[in-house]
Amino acid sequence: MRFRRTTTSKINPTPHRRRARVALALLFLLVPASLDVFAQKQFKKTYPARSNVNLQLTNSSGTVRVEVWNRNEIEVRAQLESSMQLNPQLSENGLEINVMHDNMRRNNLGDANFQIRVPADASVAVKTMLGNIIVRGVQGSFVRASIGTRGDIELTEINTSQVLAETRGGDIFFAGDMMNRGIYRFTSWDGDVRLRLPQNAQFSLDARAPHSRNIDLGIFANRFNRVGEGRRAVGGSGASCDVMSARGSIFMLR
Repeated sequence: MRFRRTTTSKINPTPHRRRARVALALLFLLVPASLDVFAQKQFKKTYPARSNVNLQLTNSSGTVRVEVWNRNEIEVRAQLESSMQLNPQLSENGLEINVMHDNMRRNNLGDANFQIRVPADASVAVKTMLGNIIVRGVQGSFVRASIGTRGDIELTEINTSQVLAETRGGDIFFAGDMMNRGIYRFTSWDGDVRLRLPQNAQFSLDARAPHSRNIDLGIFANRFNRVGEGRRAVGGSGASCDVMSARGSIFMLR
């Protein structure tokens, strides 16, 4: 007796099976995102602060935001990868946070995002390789912000005698006053520099935009002279204001 080979026909999945497959696919899509969430850890600690305290922060990558509050304390909040270490050091000079030093044995550092509150009379120095720096309301001796590769710098409501801001790739925005004999330097190698100053601000300006030749002096246009076919604007008296945008533009705002 010969047996005839039969073929099984494809059976369309039932609605229940289709829903199960869709749910399983969504689960696989959500797993990486969930792992990212659980791979993060939170850091929060408050440190006592004397008058005119210094905050020094060296980061690898991530956003750093520093604001003032009405307490004689420094509050540090950070979100970073669970395997990263954070060991702030409090001394007579102030508080030092060095992500690079605390994780020197790691080959690849992840992002460390900071939200820090300091007394208004604090001085702040922040350095990072990648990411944005925001400082608001500081009135201490100095504000320094430096970005090694790419990121924007925003300094607002600043009233100090020394401001130094530099980024290799990004924009700089400064809003504040300039003190007599103060020193203010803003350097962007691949971005714009915008300064918002009071109309009565007194300063000696040396502004350079060698690539774009675009220096918009706004309400201060009559105070300074343009040289080098528009690449430079100089003149004035008072605080020293040095501005350079290698490949971008410079804007003076009110």
